Parts: sequence; structure tokens; C-alpha cells
Amino acid sequence: MNSFKKLIELCQAFSQGKITIQDFQSRIETLPYPDVCSKQYYNILHNAVNRLEEIIFCNSKSEYIQLGSEVAQGLIKETNIEEQRIRTTKFNNQ
Repeated sequence: MNSFKKLIELCQAFSQGKITIQDFQSRIETLPYPDVCSKQYYNILHNAVNRLEEIIFCNSKSEYIQLGSEVAQGLIKETNIEEQRIRTTKFNNQ
């Protein structure tokens, strides 16, 4: 679950302007995620990376923080949901 914490911290760092959108995109791709993540969650990550790329190439730099922060907030929400799903699954399997 450490990867989830790191991803949430990464999202917050981007939203606070501490890292660039390019670093944000790159780090999402290189974080090690747990093997127990759902296919749906991996698709969400993939779509987030693609959306960030679209923002980089199709929008002005002045829009990066606003549009990228929308991606970040979505990732935080979906990461919390996925983490809860995994915890519930582990609890139910005990």
C-alpha cells in the first residue's frame, strides 16, 4: 500500500506546484504498484497518463496546473477506492 501513499503524495505535490506536469506523468508510470490492483485501476492509471500527455501537447503551459490538478484529484479519489477494495478483499479472504 506504500505505492498508493506515494501516488497520493505525488498528486498533492503536483497540485501544489512542487513538480512539473512532465515529472508527474513520468512518476505515475514508474511507481511500482501492488500486483493485487484491479485491471480497472490499471486502466485508470493508463488513462491518467494519456490525459496528462494530451494536456502537455494540446494546451498552453498556463493551463497545466489547472488541468493536471483535475487528473491528480481523480487519481487520489480512485486510489483511495482501490486501496479500500484491496483491504476489503483481504479482510473477506481471511
